[in-house]
Amino acid sequence: MDYVKMVSIKCHDPFLCSFIDTYTFCEFEGAPMGETVNLPPLGFPVIQFHYGLISDFYLKEEWHCHSLSIGQLTRHVTVKPASGVKLLGIDFKPYGLYNLLGISPQLLKDHAILSCKLFGEDVIARVVNQLKIPQCYETMVVVTESFLKKMAKQINRQKCHIYDEIVDLMVERKGLILLETILNEKVKLRNLQRYFKKHIGISPKQFLQVLRHKYVVKKNFAQSKIHWNDPDFDGYYYDLSHFNRDFKKFSSQMPIEYKMADYKMAELLV
Repeated sequence: MDYVKMVSIKCHDPFLCSFIDTYTFCEFEGAPMGETVNLPPLGFPVIQFHYGLISDFYLKEEWHCHSLSIGQLTRHVTVKPASGVKLLGIDFKPYGLYNLLGISPQLLKDHAILSCKLFGEDVIARVVNQLKIPQCYETMVVVTESFLKKMAKQINRQKCHIYDEIVDLMVERKGLILLETILNEKVKLRNLQRYFKKHIGISPKQFLQVLRHKYVVKKNFAQSKIHWNDPDFDGYYYDLSHFNRDFKKFSSQMPIEYKMADYKMAELLV
């Protein structure tokens, strides 16, 4: 899949870096007509701006727009790349969408909403028009960060929660950590579940499963053959059937089928 150009820029803004991880640019040129690609859940919410062609990139007609706000996904999503499509994704930290903008990720689980419904049509149109001006990616990040800061000032921004660090640990460990390891006298399961429902949008257990699946996908691309008892998985899979069943739950495919397909875009994302 040589028709996709992907550029990622880390967030370095002193204020926003507590909420935003990366800005990801995807531009398509020469994409074959009608080809679809399955993308894995990434473990974080995203606000996307489409500054190129508005096409049926997402198969849902109601998602054909200039900007989408996408919540935590718990299964693969199918997209249809087309030449001329250009998009910028604001890759939040798992808790960043709520902590910065006060948007409940629970409402966006396995779902997306038109960003204009959250921020106003005029605001989104102004950002998209600025992004359409020929300029370097770094300048486009500046435009995006200006939008984020203005939106953050207009709502009651949430302060960083003590459980944010637990989420960071889960991400750092790629989901390969047991809840029992995290829980102690200061961290109660019920409180952690309440935090996840409000800040992340899915349960702690489901979040860990998403992160593990993302890591399996990454390993699947990197290795010629992936084993369920790979030392990295540290006994999280009982046997091959458990490994295959877990993978298929997210992707509707067996690991070997996913590896055989041409999913270069997914490989770049994970």
